[in-house]
Amino acid sequence: MDEAVAHFAVSHKGPGMYHADLVRYNGNPEQAPPSRIILIRGVRQWTGSTDNDELLNKIGREIERAVTDAPIFKVYKGGRNRGSGSPEQKENR
Repeated sequence: MDEAVAHFAVSHKGPGMYHADLVRYNGNPEQAPPSRIILIRGVRQWTGSTDNDELLNKIGREIERAVTDAPIFKVYKGGRNRGSGSPEQKENR
């Protein structure tokens, strides 16, 4: 967020729905992000409980990266691959 750094703990709450709880923020308290954000995965972008689209999409990209990099979606010697799709589709397979 601008020059400041915000750290969130994210938890999965249902298909396409996540909560992000602010853990630490090192910027101006007057410009602090919300302490809890609800994120919902849309077709092409993330929406949620804040009007800050940039913040929603940054957290959303980190969620997508974390889910995509999870060991359950890696190809192993057995050749099992979960394929492509949204993180929620992958979680529900």
